[in-house]
Amino acid sequence: MPAGATTSILPAAARAWWLLPGRINKRDAADQKCSLAISGRRLSMDVRAACEVTETMRMMASERTDLPNDAQDDAQNSIDERAFRDVMGRFATGVTVVTTAAQDGAPVGVTVNSFSSVSVDPPLVLWSLGLRAPSLSAFRGSGRFAVNILPNTQRHLCEQFARPSADKFSGVAYRRDDNDLPLLDGAVAQIICSTWRRYPGGDHEIFVGRVQALRAWDHDPLVFYRGRASGLRPLAESEDDVSS
Repeated sequence: MPAGATTSILPAAARAWWLLPGRINKRDAADQKCSLAISGRRLSMDVRAACEVTETMRMMASERTDLPNDAQDDAQNSIDERAFRDVMGRFATGVTVVTTAAQDGAPVGVTVNSFSSVSVDPPLVLWSLGLRAPSLSAFRGSGRFAVNILPNTQRHLCEQFARPSADKFSGVAYRRDDNDLPLLDGAVAQIICSTWRRYPGGDHEIFVGRVQALRAWDHDPLVFYRGRASGLRPLAESEDDVSS
């Protein structure tokens, strides 16, 4: 109850509509008038009108989109981390190596399966990187990155760029584009982006890129499912070939 509010004396039909931010707090039984207190001002009106006003206010209050703060989020979060990872792993994705160039020109790359398209107009894509990743500062500082979608013949690159290493590009065939971005040979597709936005995402940082150029080749993709990378099984040629 807010400071200064008084006890409601209302007929049964009106009693349900006392909800904040408006509150009917007294009525004259003789002429069915009531007093409605709103933001410190008192207005006199009949009970039906008062009910309509308070119902409108109640509906407005219910449409608020306030979110709980981080402390409340943490207190309410009872999702087991292992279970979360296991369930998310049931969603099959492609596998990419996202690359950029460090300030000293050294090639930087990391295996990513959180890649997704966002928008066609403008053409946007996103991916995320852990806040503890050694390559985070390079991606923040570069302002550009390339998404290399891996084929099923490059499982070794998926593993190589997923492991910490002083030189992840050792033995890797790649070339540089006009902006010095490393582009992996043999990829299914290459998507070259400028960093459009960066957003906090829990223990990750979300990168949204605006696509500047892209190209694709006819290779079978590498697929990541339940913690493992493998090739796609052959798709049925017709609906009749799909078992129920």
